Amino acid sequence: MSDLTISGIEWEPGALNPYRAFVEAVPSDNIAGALLVYQGKFDLRDVVAVAHIARANNLLGDRPAEALAEARAAVALTPTSVRAHLGMGRALVALGRK
Repeated sequence: MSDLTISGIEWEPGALNPYRAFVEAVPSDNIAGALLVYQGKFDLRDVVAVAHIARANNLLGDRPAEALAEARAAVALTPTSVRAHLGMGRALVALGRK
């Protein structure tokens, strides 16, 4: 993954950064000066939540009920994520539920 992704600049700051597990970790390799490789065991629940948030955003226009399910999955994984709650709110509004 890129150092930019790990920094959290693309996501939420500090403790809300889904890639924070890699901030203090030492990469085992660096590919072409751009991609960092890590080995070991990491808690990636927050990263999985990012995938659910992206799917929720993609489904929002055509399939809001499915978008809501994806957003709820994200909130279950990362209950403090602003983006997860925002995705859930958008899906609820799309379904006419405020």
